[in-house]
Amino acid sequence: MEPLKGTKFNTTYGLPDYWQMACSVWIETLNELCVNFRYDDAPWEYLERTNSAILAGSLSASGAPAMPETYVMRNGVTSQQSERVDICVVTGNENTTIIELVECKLAEYDASRLATASKIASGLKKASNQIKNITGIHSFQLSSLPQNTAVKQTAVVIGLPCFEPGTSLLTMTNSIQNIIQALKSERSIDLTAWFFPETYLHKPSKRYGNKFYPGTFLAAARVA
Repeated sequence: MEPLKGTKFNTTYGLPDYWQMACSVWIETLNELCVNFRYDDAPWEYLERTNSAILAGSLSASGAPAMPETYVMRNGVTSQQSERVDICVVTGNENTTIIELVECKLAEYDASRLATASKIASGLKKASNQIKNITGIHSFQLSSLPQNTAVKQTAVVIGLPCFEPGTSLLTMTNSIQNIIQALKSERSIDLTAWFFPETYLHKPSKRYGNKFYPGTFLAAARVA
């Protein structure tokens, strides 16, 4: 049996070290939210904005100051409008400032019917395409930033596997094991983390009573 919470980092790991700590903080944050809600609410059932904000807080707590919902410019536009990137991480030292732009996508799917790997691949592609067209941040064009400024891009998929009413407990249990195995074996991602509390395994959602959301996972990959 695979553990119901954990992290995995590929040998081709291409993300900064703070992502490893952020994954552990992310899991603990979700756990504390669940405990404090007395398991009557699941934080991952909320909007993409909520999920990405939880991740941003985990990054900040890991020593990587992160701003959720940061204004950006896309496709060469020179004035700030309403476009935003989910997370902007700013780190550096006395010589270099590093800006990491992070685009997140929610992947909701019936875990008993659809493959996790394909949902991750689809989400990463969408996030990558969206982040590649960013050409400015606030009122600054990326091409005009100081020479000692580096810009990095990261794509993230936040998984929202669910089950329909009538799905057996055995099917749910086996499907979650399949999800974790897929996360651990997928080589297209740099890191992954997952959290599936047993309390939610066969418990209908408080927000969406016709579905079961047993937990969540995230998968991240360096874009550039």
